[in-house]
Amino acid sequence: MTIYYVAKSGNDSNAGTSEAVPKLTINAAISAAGSNGDIVEIMDEGTYAEGNMWNRASITVRHTASSLGRPVLDSNAQTNTFWSYNDGFTIIGLEIKNCQNYVFKGVSGANLTKDLQVSGCFIHDVPKLGSGYLANTDISNPITFTQCVMYFKPGSSDVISINGYTEITNCLITASNLTAGNSIIRDISVLGTAS
Repeated sequence: MTIYYVAKSGNDSNAGTSEAVPKLTINAAISAAGSNGDIVEIMDEGTYAEGNMWNRASITVRHTASSLGRPVLDSNAQTNTFWSYNDGFTIIGLEIKNCQNYVFKGVSGANLTKDLQVSGCFIHDVPKLGSGYLANTDISNPITFTQCVMYFKPGSSDVISINGYTEITNCLITASNLTAGNSIIRDISVLGTAS
């Protein structure tokens, strides 16, 4: 397991494997994190204008250095924030905003079938959580959202669609001005739980 550090004072030509020489972008650190168990540690509360990032292994992207704030991942120019390509993708303590389509996109734009764990995040001004259904079929490793605040901007479709093992716990979820017949959370599988 390797920890790759990220800070606004960093440089992507750095190895990023120590706090003294961090990488500048989250995307560069995620690209370097190619082994299961690797961690991308964002050291500051800076704003990172990034998107369309995909995990190449079972990795964790986190900010745990301060309880004062979160690093801001502003995906404004990108269609999606993260592509979930591998099981065991964990996101902790980020503010994620302004992606054009989805916060999490499944392989080839399909349903999210991988083990995804998100906690302590503030997700806002995005139209939809996933590119399709949260459709993990592994009951022992469900998709989980814990202690997150999620605000979805006006849209025309269900903002969280579930068709697999999914747990949403201790979250505040809201959306404004959805078109008639659409839901904030829609579960067609009876495999999801929300509290």
